Amino acid sequence: FKTAYYVIGLWLGLICFSYCIAPRDSIQWLTGTERNACLVELSILSTAVTMKHGPLLWEINLMDFTPSGRGTPKSGRRSYLISSSRASGILVGGLVVQFIAIVTVVIMVAFPVPVMIDPVLGSRVHLIRWCEWTPLAGFMTLMTECIDAPIYNGSRLTHDWKAKFFLAANESLSTLCGLFFPFCPNAFTWYVVMIISCVTYTVILFRYYQKKKAFEKLSRGSSVDEIELYDRSRMSLALHGMCCFIWTGITIMYFVSNAGHLVVPKSWSLFHDPAATMLEECFMDLVAKILYMALIIEAHYAAFDEAKRANRRLAELKNTMSVVWESSSDTIAISVRKISGSVTSMVSPSFFRPALVSTINRTAVDQISAIVLELQHSEVQKKRGSLTSSTRIMPQNLPHVALRIIEKADFAGVDLHNSSDIETFDGIVRNGDKLDPMGLRVLAFTDMLSRAWQSNCDELVFEHDAVLHEDGLPTKFEVKVTRLEENAVVVVVRDVSERYRRFEAEKRFVFETTARQKDAEANRFTRHEVKNGLLAAIEICGNIREQFSEDFNSLQKDDKLPTITEQSLSTRIEHVSELDRTLHEVLDIVLAETMARDVIHEMYVPRMQRVDVNYILSHMRGFKASSKQFSLKCSPSPMPILLTDQGLFKCIHGNAIRNAIKYGEKGGPIRTEATYNAETGWFEMHIINLPGPGHAQLVAMGDRASELVFSHSTRLHKDVDLGQNSHSAGDGAWIMHKCATILGGSVQINFEDDRTVFVFRAPCKV
Repeated sequence: FKTAYYVIGLWLGLICFSYCIAPRDSIQWLTGTERNACLVELSILSTAVTMKHGPLLWEINLMDFTPSGRGTPKSGRRSYLISSSRASGILVGGLVVQFIAIVTVVIMVAFPVPVMIDPVLGSRVHLIRWCEWTPLAGFMTLMTECIDAPIYNGSRLTHDWKAKFFLAANESLSTLCGLFFPFCPNAFTWYVVMIISCVTYTVILFRYYQKKKAFEKLSRGSSVDEIELYDRSRMSLALHGMCCFIWTGITIMYFVSNAGHLVVPKSWSLFHDPAATMLEECFMDLVAKILYMALIIEAHYAAFDEAKRANRRLAELKNTMSVVWESSSDTIAISVRKISGSVTSMVSPSFFRPALVSTINRTAVDQISAIVLELQHSEVQKKRGSLTSSTRIMPQNLPHVALRIIEKADFAGVDLHNSSDIETFDGIVRNGDKLDPMGLRVLAFTDMLSRAWQSNCDELVFEHDAVLHEDGLPTKFEVKVTRLEENAVVVVVRDVSERYRRFEAEKRFVFETTARQKDAEANRFTRHEVKNGLLAAIEICGNIREQFSEDFNSLQKDDKLPTITEQSLSTRIEHVSELDRTLHEVLDIVLAETMARDVIHEMYVPRMQRVDVNYILSHMRGFKASSKQFSLKCSPSPMPILLTDQGLFKCIHGNAIRNAIKYGEKGGPIRTEATYNAETGWFEMHIINLPGPGHAQLVAMGDRASELVFSHSTRLHKDVDLGQNSHSAGDGAWIMHKCATILGGSVQINFEDDRTVFVFRAPCKV
């Protein structure tokens, strides 16, 4: 388009230049045969241009004029068809050539023009004609070259612009010499200019030979792109051949009309007529312009009409996907962006089928092959949200979308550039309070297409919600966009509402199941601790019962009250106090069920307080064992008051002691070693017991045994007899591990050949 402006500017500049340099007496009105020849050319050329270009300009809506009764919405707003202007660059260039030719003839008919005499040939030289031919020779040559298929340079398709502009410049220079002939001061200068003109002209002949050789090696191919490139090469070669033939004919006729009177007798009056040059120029110019116009229009239709190109590309893409297109429940859209920026999309009918069924019968719906949507560039660029709802869009902001329903029988003959095939969809149609279902779906798909084109990614997946039913519930779609090339994308739309509903149901099921499992684990934790506390209380009650039994037996034997010694009284008081503390601990555990649940759910926050570790470690707390079995070693001694969670600490220590009693050597010593490093702030406790039944098997398992001990509901001592007042579910070590983790520490157990060592480590502050 810019080149066309430059050509018009150069043409006008040459006309002004010719009027300035021509002598005043040479500016004259054309009369007689010369004027009649110009009138004949003007009438024929203008008629041909009107007949050829008129229907084409009307068809492509070049001036944005909509035919009466076609595509005008009921609201009175202007409808958008395929494009506001779909004139290709090659078509505009052809129009500029015809415009300059017609206006030049009009100037020669309607105004006085400079006419000079050739100093060598003695013929009349019409400078305005050469002002026309000089820019058009280069411009027509350049268009001929630009029509040709681009060359692949290893990374992209491109043109050799230097070679093209060099060729066009040579043709313009060759023609410009004709303007300078009447100004040559002598024959020598004239001959030099003529040689320059002929030499620069022959460049186009050599170029035609090169193009013909290159075209012979081309094959038509089968894809749309290959056919288009082949047609461009073919049309470029045809235009090039036409230019060579016509311009060579003009050159020959130039010498015949301008120099013929020098070699033929006077009886040949036509050659001696001063109007002979005008007759030759008008005839050859008319032939050249009509042939060039016909080839330009053919090239436009073959390779440059964006509507036909889009139609061919959509048809090819649809043919390659015909099986998926017809049978897939997903909606497939093939979208192509044109030069003007508007987007044409061919959509499989599955997305619109529910709306179509409600408006036409099902048999007719089955015959629909595709839905074509046309969006203007401005509509594509508008920002779209992730939810389409008619209630969220103002009526004046509803998009204008060109819509066409294509049946299977008509698909092969579809022509997207024909405006008569387009129906304009004018937003959402309301009948009272009822929404038009087709309108809702077109609106939703328009939003999805706009979001797809607004991304520059090669692949994109996003979700889009659309309210398509009167119940107001959104339908969720998954949109996958694949970019085939810069101006073509494939959009696949899938209804995932059912998947999301199923996912939500599964999520609720998993949540409820997990909650039940966590509650069950919390109950196991509480039951385990309550069980241990009650067993300890039972053991204390047994000790008290034995003490009173001894006193009662002594009373029966001596028939008098036994003497209650100070040691006996101290022992009884100690047992009762122990029973009281144990029962209070059981009560604390029962009341701390919330703590147990938080421990299981790993949400428990330690309640740090000052704890007398010496007292906890040295006190039996109702363990079913003799006090002589226990020994304690602290470093430093006495152990300082530490800041920790007393409940968790007692839980770890109590379970470790009970496991040592249950699974260690019966009646064997149990040693507790506690150390606190004031520099590092770490507390470490070792509980050591001698091997019990099944210890050899545990040693043989190696590290695997140490891992299994802390697993949930795992008991490795399955063959150990725990006695009638004791039982185990295998949760003690698992509970210790949970508590240690909450304190930020760790637990470990080592099964050595001659002993079992339980280790607890945790950070503590003094």
